[in-house]
Amino acid sequence: MELWAEVLKKISGKISRPSFETWFANTTAEINDDVMIVKAGNLFQTDWLNERYKNLIMETVEELMGRTFEIEISSVDGKSVREPLRFQNRHEKKPVDELKDLINEQNVLIKKQQEKIEELEARINNLEKIVILP
Repeated sequence: MELWAEVLKKISGKISRPSFETWFANTTAEINDDVMIVKAGNLFQTDWLNERYKNLIMETVEELMGRTFEIEISSVDGKSVREPLRFQNRHEKKPVDELKDLINEQNVLIKKQQEKIEELEARINNLEKIVILP
């Protein structure tokens, strides 16, 4: 979808590269009437986009199209998240699913740390340009 490519391009300029690569890079979208359906790779990604980026998606689509669309985010298998994953009772999950969730949570934390490191490295580079080191 050409519009989704434009939306992704705009969003990539509004958020950090690691966040974009993590949450948006493998998404697709389609429009049915007044609804834009964004398809994410899995339920964890679907939940994250719903919780943290749905408004950004809506605003970006409105900015590009000049009108609003209802935004629905689902996984590629068509499942959508009605309740955030973090509120599910872990005792109801299979151990392998619990492990996958823990790995995904750790990956999110690692990505955040990578973003902080990149920001600090950029600050150091800027300071090195200002201060002449012997």
